[in-house]
Amino acid sequence: VFRWGVRPGLVLLDLNLPGHSGWDLLRGSLAPAPGRAPVVIISAMTVSPRQLRESGADGYLPKPFALATFLETVKRFLGLPPDTAT
Repeated sequence: VFRWGVRPGLVLLDLNLPGHSGWDLLRGSLAPAPGRAPVVIISAMTVSPRQLRESGADGYLPKPFALATFLETVKRFLGLPPDTAT
């Protein structure tokens, strides 16, 4: 829960942040806890499966990515149905 009482359904986290890194946030305020929103790392840096497991991140989306890939990732983690071809 953020300072304003907002509880997000999904956190999209870049690793390269001003002043801190996304890894710092994952060890701190976004650390795995019951009821925490899924955290998907979005980064141009390569992230290994081991790093994802150890950090408690729920997913990884490497940059650059297509808009369709981004939207499908968001839908999957929010539990929304994927787009279907017509």
